[in-house]
Formats: sequence, structure tokens, C-alpha cells
Amino acid sequence: GSCQTQIERVVARIMLLPPAERASLRLASQELGNLDETTRKAFVQIYHDQFIGRITAIFEDGMARGEFKALDPQVATWSLLGMLYPYFHVSPVTGVMPSETLVAQLMEIFFHGLRSA
Repeated sequence: GSCQTQIERVVARIMLLPPAERASLRLASQELGNLDETTRKAFVQIYHDQFIGRITAIFEDGMARGEFKALDPQVATWSLLGMLYPYFHVSPVTGVMPSETLVAQLMEIFFHGLRSA
């Protein structure tokens, strides 16, 4: 499928996880400072390869195909994650629990912005 569809699927899988699992993604990154150096490096490598790197690779592919603007794929990745992180809490600070509707709205904003056609 398209790179946008691939990103949307990854986001939906993450956002629709049970609350405790979704929160563990956020907590894992926050608690890194409490791990010993070897464990921290191993975790960061896995986290990057399985999560961050996967998203970045999809953006790189989409940019190479002309599906996305040719921007820094790392910036695209962290911009997307910045939109998602508030919803990673067990009880999101937004007061809105992730749902398919929320995921669709976030993806619409990310890929098409807020400007009306």
C-alpha cells in the first residue's frame, strides 16, 4: 500500500493498544535515565529499530517515491510522534481516549493540515 497507509496502520496499532501497553511506550522513554548504561543502550537500539526507525523508513520511502515532500524524515517522524505522545497516557491528559475516530482525525491533521479546501 501507499506509505501514508503504512503510517496510518502503525499509528492505529499503537493508539488502539490497551491503555497500559500504550502507556508503557511513553514510560519506557521517560525511565531511560534510571537504567544502567548497557541496558539503556540495548533498549534504545531496540526502541529505535522496532519503532522510531520503522516509521522513519516509511517516510524515507514515501519521500523517495514522491508521495511525501522531500523533508528530513527524522523531523517527520518526531513531528508525528509529538502529536501522538499526549495520548500514550493511561488516562490521556487530553481527556480523550484513543479511538478509530481520534486516529483518523490525527492522521487527517498530520497529512492534510487544518486548512479547509
